[in-house]
Parts: sequence; C-alpha cells; structure tokens
Amino acid sequence: MIRLGTTSYIIEDTLGGNVRYLAPMVDDVELVLFETPEASNIPNTAEIDRLNELASEYDLTYTIHLPVDARPGSRDEKARASSVDLIGRVIERTRVLKPFGYILHLAPERYGPIPAEDVRTWLIQSEKSVIDLLQRTGVDPLLLGVETLGYPLDLVDSIISRHGLGVTLDIGHLHLMGYDVEDHVKRYASRCRVFHLHGVNEGTDHLGLHRGDREKIDRFLDLLASLEDGIERVVTLEVFDRESFEGSMEVLHERTREEKPGNLGDRGRTKREKHVGGSVRSIPWREAGLSGGRRSV
Repeated sequence: MIRLGTTSYIIEDTLGGNVRYLAPMVDDVELVLFETPEASNIPNTAEIDRLNELASEYDLTYTIHLPVDARPGSRDEKARASSVDLIGRVIERTRVLKPFGYILHLAPERYGPIPAEDVRTWLIQSEKSVIDLLQRTGVDPLLLGVETLGYPLDLVDSIISRHGLGVTLDIGHLHLMGYDVEDHVKRYASRCRVFHLHGVNEGTDHLGLHRGDREKIDRFLDLLASLEDGIERVVTLEVFDRESFEGSMEVLHERTREEKPGNLGDRGRTKREKHVGGSVRSIPWREAGLSGGRRSV
C-alpha cells in the first residue's frame, strides 16, 4: 500500500495549522523541522499531543524530516557533535508520534556529485554520527532513511549497509542530477519506505508536478505501481506552497482518470470526501498570502 503525503509547509501557518489543513487530504505529513539560533519549530509537548490527536482522528502518519542545517559529516568535531545532539533531540521529542520514518541528510560540504574536499574524512565523520545517533536513540535503523542528495548514493552505501539504515529516494533530486531512477528503485527498494516526488524544470526542483517533466514523473509512478513486495510506503509530494500542492494533486487525479497504474490520484480525493465532502479541486488556488515558506530539503 502507498500512503500519499506532503510537507508541513503548504500554507503560512504553524506546524499544527498545516497538519489540520492537510489531514483530510493526505495519509502522511512530513514534519520539516529546524532549529537555528534565531528560531525553532521543534514542537513542544502540547503541540505533540495535538499532532497525535489529529493523527488518530484522520488516520494520519508522520514522517520526520530531521533538521537540514545539521552537519553530521563536519570535520569540526564540535560542530559534528552539536549536529548529533540536535538530530537526537528531534528523534527523542517526536518518538511519541510513532513516525513512519525519519528523513536524514548526510549533508555534504558542498552541493554536487562530490560532497566534500576530503571525501574520506567526510565519510568517517558521517559514519561516526550515525553510530552515535543509533546508540543514543535506539531507533530502528531501517526507519532512518538516508536521502538522495546531490552526490551519488553509492558513496555512502557502506554506511547504509553496515548499520542497516533505510533509504529515502528523492526522485526529484535524482532527476535534477541526471541519476538513473529505475536503477535506484531496483537497488534500494527493500530499504526504501519513503519516496519524495516533485517537479524539476530548468535546474529548479521542488516544483509542483504540473510544472515538471510529466514523462519522467509518469515513468516513476508506473515503476512504483509495479513494486509488489508488500512493503507499505509513503510518497511525499515535497512541495512548499498551496498552488504546488494542488497542482500536484491534479496531476495524480489525471492519472486516475486516464486509468494509469496506481491509485495515488484517488488517495486525497477519497479521504477528503470521507472527512469533509467534496474534492480537493474545490479548494481555491492562489489565495493571497497562502504560500508556504520554502526550505531546501
């Protein structure tokens, strides 16, 4: 079964406000969490309780996007340890939500196919952080999904396999970098419980599906529908504003109308009809002031 999700940055509102808005339409919400010296959106105990209430009411699960500002591969030991502490605190705070998965960036020092000037040191530090996190939190390693970023995922294959980690396949990132999507799905399907999907156009990612390459998107969705391994997965529409979310949902609905493989187009429509009546298309597009703040994830 595939659960359909999107991010907690669809409307300009709090974390809880976004979840309340999205809960009737999706099966999963990716909580995109951050903490900087200036601000933090890591939920407090009361907010966690409310998120649990919404999950129970709407049959909702959560994926936790661990802070993108963390640098677990940093050569600076103090910065690395601080990153482990931040990620560990987020895992511990959100554990009560029983997350479907955690999204982990083994963040590069620079974007692109080569993650660091000294790749060997970056790998050593990244693995040290993974070990520290697993020992500190006791989290099931398979729930800790290492996300595909700019560098080839096989660079960190040894870390993933040695520690039994999961994988988060970000299909948009693979499209952006020109990596082979089918090869990644075949190689990592057994470890992948979460896919990220978004449009890519002229070097820009995290666009709505309606603004991306429909042929590539359809090819991935056909491939997804062909997986018959019994693993429950989430496909997260990783977009960050209302127009992009609704445009993406319409792409999925079009696939359903065209009787293409998979049932993602029915997920949001069926759930919305169950909880509030009508369809996703009944929500107005492009209302002033209702675009979420985008973060690079």
